[in-house]
This record gives sequence, C-alpha cells and structure tokens, in this order.
Amino acid sequence: MPAIATLTCQGQPAITIVDNTQLQTLEFPELVKFEEVESMIVVKNNPLIPPGQIAFLRNLCPLCDIQHGDSQCKEMTAVGSVEELVEMCQGAPVITTVGGVVIREQFTEPQIVKLF
Repeated sequence: MPAIATLTCQGQPAITIVDNTQLQTLEFPELVKFEEVESMIVVKNNPLIPPGQIAFLRNLCPLCDIQHGDSQCKEMTAVGSVEELVEMCQGAPVITTVGGVVIREQFTEPQIVKLF
C-alpha cells in the first residue's frame, strides 16, 4: 500500500473539527500514521463522538489537540426542577436523559429561549 502524506501550513492543523453537535463518528484507517512533529488534528467539543474513538485518535496522533466534548447535561439520570435544568444546561451542545427519566414540569418560553 502506498504511503499517504499529510502536509500542513506551518502552525496550522490539517484537520479541524470543532463544535459539531451532530457528528457521531470520526474514523481513520488503522494504517494511517501522523508524524509526531506538530498538532495536525484538532478535535474539540463534538459531544456525540464516542470516548473509544477519541482514545483511538489520541493514540494515533499523541501531539494532536483531541478532546472529548463531554457535557454535564448528557445522559442525565435525574432532573431537578426546570429552573435547575435551565441554569445547569443553558448553551450545552447536547441535553439527554437516560432510561425512564421524565421531565414532568412545563417550560416557559423564556426558559426555552435561555436553554437554547
């Protein structure tokens, strides 16, 4: 298999993926190797990429800036009042609950606007 080279402008990453709240997977073939010279990949705040893929990318490119987009509002197991939820999760890229967690209170329009 021929070698694949990735060239970057000095000081700039070759690949930047930041704040993509819908991206669920990011894969590179296992044969791909990145030179350990500079940060060629930047991956930040992509909350749906599984932790295992983030770990694989960190192993593939140890000098790259690869961070998991974890959120305190992802896979919540309990929800307090609507006010607490809005204060804790406003601006969060992903808000989800686990299993049978149900929010029984109604949101007001200002609360919804503040949340999103």
